[in-house]
Amino acid sequence: MQLNTDMQAIVDMISSAGAISVEEGTVEAARQMASGMTEFGGAGPTMRRVESLSIPATNDHSVAARLLVPAGELKGVIAYFHGGGWVLGDLDAFDALGRVLAVECGCAVVLVDYRLAPEHRFPAAAQDALMAVSWLSRSRESLFGKSLPLIVAGDSAGGNLAAVVAQQLQNSALQIAAQILIYPVTDANFDTASYEQFAEAPILTRAAMMWYWDQYLPEIERRTDPLAAPIRCADLRGLPPAIIITAEVDPIRDEAEAYADALEKAGVYVARQRFAGVTHGFFGMVNLVAASREAVRYAASELSGVLRSVG
Repeated sequence: MQLNTDMQAIVDMISSAGAISVEEGTVEAARQMASGMTEFGGAGPTMRRVESLSIPATNDHSVAARLLVPAGELKGVIAYFHGGGWVLGDLDAFDALGRVLAVECGCAVVLVDYRLAPEHRFPAAAQDALMAVSWLSRSRESLFGKSLPLIVAGDSAGGNLAAVVAQQLQNSALQIAAQILIYPVTDANFDTASYEQFAEAPILTRAAMMWYWDQYLPEIERRTDPLAAPIRCADLRGLPPAIIITAEVDPIRDEAEAYADALEKAGVYVARQRFAGVTHGFFGMVNLVAASREAVRYAASELSGVLRSVG
């Protein structure tokens, strides 16, 4: 297992800080540790417009979100769901990534602060994601003055939510132009080759991923529900074009790539790339790991082609 120089530096820094794997502590400890990384990650580019949004979800709660609008003509709007195993993550932690993604893609980005487990277990996050995208679809005219193409995107658990939303809207009148899935969680199978090979990988271990699933959906028999495991969907035909990015050193690499295979088999257009020498989580390290910027540019280039083809 050979990591890129800058990726190795991040791994060494985390190790020297004495960070423990999430399953060894409490949820609160894991969140504090993740929060401590936010400032270290640096800031993103200046936006033309930044706005806090409150998205009505149900009678008893709303979903906070942050709108990031770059300069220039907008090509679309991206609903972005952050990673963190459905347990960690917030708007500030993914603000820099959202800004870079906005600039590179030429799109407005809406970071969605969906409810987290274990306080809100499955399917709360999936429900929030769907309601946020539905609201955003209805609100494009008021937010941007025109009905921009709508893209769903996310990394890890957020990639899971983006894939789930695309499936939920598969036969609806609401059109999703594309889905950008960054090492998405697509199944709860811990016996794949990548889980075996990278069981003790830096950043994300097999044990940590099992812990995240236990927080989000402790009932093992329910984990085959496509709302939790999108690769279990019986019919993937007609889903939006997909851009799928994976990391070489990542226990969930194989399930993400298996989902790309399944989409292709169903006739869905898929652009895919595995980035060598990086671990799970690299995509969000836009100021720290060169491959992160490369991956964002790859996603932006592929998205531009997809949007031209549907335009």
